[in-house]
Amino acid sequence: MTVKFGVSLPDELAEEFRETARRLGFKSRSYAVAEAIRYFISENIWRLDPGRVIAGLVAYTYMDGSPRLEEELRGLGHEYLDLVVSTFHIHLTRERCLETVFVKGAAGRIDEYVSRLRGIRDLENVKLVILASIS
Repeated sequence: MTVKFGVSLPDELAEEFRETARRLGFKSRSYAVAEAIRYFISENIWRLDPGRVIAGLVAYTYMDGSPRLEEELRGLGHEYLDLVVSTFHIHLTRERCLETVFVKGAAGRIDEYVSRLRGIRDLENVKLVILASIS
């Protein structure tokens, strides 16, 4: 069964969506809207069930050289040992670092961890990517 519904968008957003869908090779706007809805659901469904076990990664960048920042990140990681599976650190440039933290656990607790990271002044671009819903 297919459900039809209307969506009102500002002209500029509708045109940008249409053009992006066309350039990506979607057969129609309907296919693009369906994909956008699937993406929206997969990116947000875990927020409705804080006890759901999920796995994913948290990535962030920062400028290197702050012992206070390194200590704060290490301390936070120790507070969330039940979630943190592994971390990966690379140097993007001599001054800028990228760190990826692989997490697995209750969605609410992961959300709490990410919120705490976003509260750290020197972190840039804190991003959570959910890769799997386990329960």
